[in-house]
Amino acid sequence: MIIRKILLIVFGISWLISCKNETADPVEVCFERDVLPILSNSCAYNDCHNPDDRAGGIQLTTYNGVLRAVTPNNYRASKLYTSMVTFPVMPPKPYDRLGVEDLSIIAAWIEQGAKNNSCPPANCDTTNVSLSADVRPILSKYCGGCHMTNNPQGNVDFRTYDDLRIYVDDGSLTGSINHISPWSQMPKGSGKIPACSINIIDAWLHNGALNN
Repeated sequence: MIIRKILLIVFGISWLISCKNETADPVEVCFERDVLPILSNSCAYNDCHNPDDRAGGIQLTTYNGVLRAVTPNNYRASKLYTSMVTFPVMPPKPYDRLGVEDLSIIAAWIEQGAKNNSCPPANCDTTNVSLSADVRPILSKYCGGCHMTNNPQGNVDFRTYDDLRIYVDDGSLTGSINHISPWSQMPKGSGKIPACSINIIDAWLHNGALNN
């Protein structure tokens, strides 16, 4: 429902620009919840816009870094957006281009002022957690761009249950998302994924990490 409303915002962006006094859909796009996961997942590959490599002097895993590529209230003038829709399109090959939904979220966030907002967390239900319905969507959103591709970063592959189970059994999955030493903190160069997402994954692990 949130995504559908966000898309409606974007489809009306041009109209909103020319009709400033009209009332817009009040749904707020949140940097931490909606935008940062897209950028961390699609732009922070090795040799790209992570804190270590900063390709082109741009770092896209923090708000301040992202803001350097944004013109608030004008997505058409924002390098962050235009670089994703004009040649040469970012991310570069062999990585996948962002889909319409992700581009729409970024555009809507910029049009709303590119705020450093997190949005209140929703109720977090950790009962009857399953891999397919609950854990996979989280991994896809926050980890998929790096670890669910044909060329997974660091050879860490989450695509199949057997692949994922390796990092369940050695403790690195929960260690990385909870930022526990000595595991590498993930997402790379960014803050932790939302607490509810961590709780859901940890509940799945606690219940035996079943292939369900």
